[in-house]
Amino acid sequence: LTRGTGDSYLSANALNAYWIVTLLLRWWRPAALILTDNPYKRYVSIHVPLLIVCARVLFFSIYGYVVIRWWRTRREFTSTLYFAYLAYLTYCMVSLSVHENHLVPAVALAAVLWARDRRYAPLFFLTAFSLNLNLLLFYGLNGESQAPDVTTTLVLSVINLALFLVLLVIDPFRAAAIAKSAISHRRFAPIASILASRTPR
Repeated sequence: LTRGTGDSYLSANALNAYWIVTLLLRWWRPAALILTDNPYKRYVSIHVPLLIVCARVLFFSIYGYVVIRWWRTRREFTSTLYFAYLAYLTYCMVSLSVHENHLVPAVALAAVLWARDRRYAPLFFLTAFSLNLNLLLFYGLNGESQAPDVTTTLVLSVINLALFLVLLVIDPFRAAAIAKSAISHRRFAPIASILASRTPR
């Protein structure tokens, strides 16, 4: 939250919503933004207070939505861990000034989720893949800053944002509860049918 309300860069090399905005600005005014080996030359700082306020409102609105979803869910360790992951991912995807390595805690949370429930394995692998690809594009295999391929970063940013929006929409705990209820209903359906047939009319 401190980072989310601190600096006013669009994106500090993180492949998120504001990296897309950064590339749109580059397309609109190519002379004003040239992607170079110097990472600080790729940062776009916002100096319009209204835009900063709008960005903060967007972040806290989505963050608050995640917190409300957690509050309305049966608060167990796994559900709390999942929504902690989703809340942190909100920072990574729609907050200002996110760096390329800030996804590391999300990978750690996804790893614990996977350890608790094997169904979260895809979540872990997708998050880890996104983090490593982000680092690879901007720092290569030797760890030295490099100018990334614009098209590749744009495509990956769109994919990251789309997957994040999917996670915001789906509710795995509600789906699991419905499935469990359906199984229970099918299990006791024959008994209910027998009782109904024996009930005098």
